[in-house]
Amino acid sequence: MEKLRTLNTLLEMTKEAEDLASKGEQMERIKTLIAEIRRKAQKEYERTRGDQGRGEPPNPTRYELCMIGIREEFGRGSKSNLNMPALRGSLGRIQEEIHRTINEIKARHQVM
Repeated sequence: MEKLRTLNTLLEMTKEAEDLASKGEQMERIKTLIAEIRRKAQKEYERTRGDQGRGEPPNPTRYELCMIGIREEFGRGSKSNLNMPALRGSLGRIQEEIHRTINEIKARHQVM
């Protein structure tokens, strides 16, 4: 359930950034949100990979792939020159990935 809380938090943050970007407002807040989202995804990825022990690393889970995607999506391009259409596209792709991950986690819990 902690993963769902994290995903929902990231989803809320991306929606806020998307809303601000669509209005072309508060560039500093957008930059701060992007940095927070990327940092949270990095921290979550490291935490989940650290929980798996030291043996042969297994294939990444959907959750880990989601965190990787977020990091990579915001790792592209210059953060000082935000291109609003490209930023909105990135935020949309991240939101889709978060939704897919949430749905997969919920479906797995229903099976159990």
